Amino acid sequence: MGRWGMRLFEGDQDMDILTDIDATFGEGADDLGLALMVHQTDLVAPQSARLYYQTKEYAQELAELVAKTREKLDSNGLGQKLISHWRAKESDFGGEYNVIIVGALLMRAGAKINE
Repeated sequence: MGRWGMRLFEGDQDMDILTDIDATFGEGADDLGLALMVHQTDLVAPQSARLYYQTKEYAQELAELVAKTREKLDSNGLGQKLISHWRAKESDFGGEYNVIIVGALLMRAGAKINE
């Protein structure tokens, strides 16, 4: 997977993978909401959104979101279930990279990672 010149979550491929990971246990109300932690770096967002991402108000909103996501992932072993689900698919095409993305999301949230 050629990714020269891109960091995590700056390309469409990573965002597509993120969407799949977010819906691991279902869509809608069951969606994990992980995408909300990374959209602040969206380089194609409208300028007004990118300016909002730089405000103290958004920094506080994001901090609260990350804390809430961490709590969700750490409760009932949800984060561990998430990484176990994707590790089971590691031998699929692109599976190793998907596990890297899951790990990055868990680290972004500050969630516990047992493996």
